[in-house]
Amino acid sequence: LDLQLDELTNNNPNYEVTFVVNPGKLTITPVTDEIRIIANSDEKVYDGEELTNDGYTVENLPEGFTVEAVVEGSQTDVGNNPNVVISYVIYDENGKDVTDQFTNVTTVDGELTVTPKPVTVTLTGHVGEEIYDGTEKSVTGYDVEISEDSYTESDFTYSGTSEAKGTEVGEYPLDLQLNELTNNNPNYEVTFVVN
Repeated sequence: LDLQLDELTNNNPNYEVTFVVNPGKLTITPVTDEIRIIANSDEKVYDGEELTNDGYTVENLPEGFTVEAVVEGSQTDVGNNPNVVISYVIYDENGKDVTDQFTNVTTVDGELTVTPKPVTVTLTGHVGEEIYDGTEKSVTGYDVEISEDSYTESDFTYSGTSEAKGTEVGEYPLDLQLNELTNNNPNYEVTFVVN
């Protein structure tokens, strides 16, 4: 508080006045509480589309101030990625940028998570019927039924054989083995069923 001696005037001639000035002062200290800007986390089941979330929350911001933050992150395949606060601005109640007045601001990453989509793949072995004539007969192959259109036969591998053969009268199983089926697409959680 800047009091000036040359701006003081004695208005009473009956007194010889000596003015003494002890200046006052105003001290503004920074906000000491930690302000936290926290990026949103989000999760979904895989659908082939990018997962994003630009939301955020703010903790310990004094009344009358607002925060505008930019949050970026994305995840498409199964897995996770950080969702990051890449910039922020703090405004006072008049809309003035006062970011530099806040020295204790922490940004916290969120996490974007994509989980596998469940799918059931059913393999049904082919059935054949022949009349005995003394020669070897056989049937091969299988039909595939998939519960999810986006998952195709190219997404899994069957490494076994799919053949039944015989000569004598009787039944010969076309022996499809579950342990020879492999899912090649980590975006799906596959249940294999063999008939």
